[in-house]
Amino acid sequence: SPPKIPPDSVLVFTIEIITIHGNRKPAISCDPDTLERCDDKEKAYVAKQSGKDADFFKKEVSRLEKMLSSKMKPELSLWINQRLNVLRRLASKSVGEEKVE
Repeated sequence: SPPKIPPDSVLVFTIEIITIHGNRKPAISCDPDTLERCDDKEKAYVAKQSGKDADFFKKEVSRLEKMLSSKMKPELSLWINQRLNVLRRLASKSVGEEKVE
């Protein structure tokens, strides 16, 4: 029989993942400030959107979020999520700069 574990005890488990079963989802990790971990498509999008104001970012994020609610191919949904990641990071940077001025 298993050992008696008293209430409020801390249990530590070590888990090793051997394989992942099921659908995989690519990580969205583009950093628009340094362009690290950005693919060519994201780099072009960062270049296009750089220099825009916070109001533009807010409207564009809203527009893309509405698009996500519609049915689309997985690769299009991924591209929208990649753009949202870039826009949100650029917007937070833009808001930070406006506060400094």
